[in-house]
Amino acid sequence: VFTHFPPFDTGLRFMDRAGLIEAGRLRAVIENHPQVKLLSCGHLHRPIQTIIGTALVTTCPSTGNQLNLALHSERADAVNEPPAYQLHWWDGGRFVTHTGVVRNPDSIRTVDLSDYATEVRRRHEAGEAHTKAPLGN
Repeated sequence: VFTHFPPFDTGLRFMDRAGLIEAGRLRAVIENHPQVKLLSCGHLHRPIQTIIGTALVTTCPSTGNQLNLALHSERADAVNEPPAYQLHWWDGGRFVTHTGVVRNPDSIRTVDLSDYATEVRRRHEAGEAHTKAPLGN
């Protein structure tokens, strides 16, 4: 299963706030369907893994800037780390996921995302939607 928003919190607060509404519904579907072996997500600009039910859940790194690994911080930055990608290989019984880094990218830059994080926090605290959409919409 491939989806943009991961159905779990990561500790990257500003991204968790802009995540999937009703994430528990997707988690329940995955938990109740053991034939699902992999849930591959985006959104977080970092490689992160967890397990839901019997499925590996992985978020892909960004092919642009990565996000700073600042758990439980209100600060949001894209950091000077190289673009990366994931390749998922099915061997007939399981997935094997490889994470690759783009060597010598033409441009790697650090970007201050504090204005974006402030707006996400403001909307979250006001009960307003941001980039979130209910599951199925």
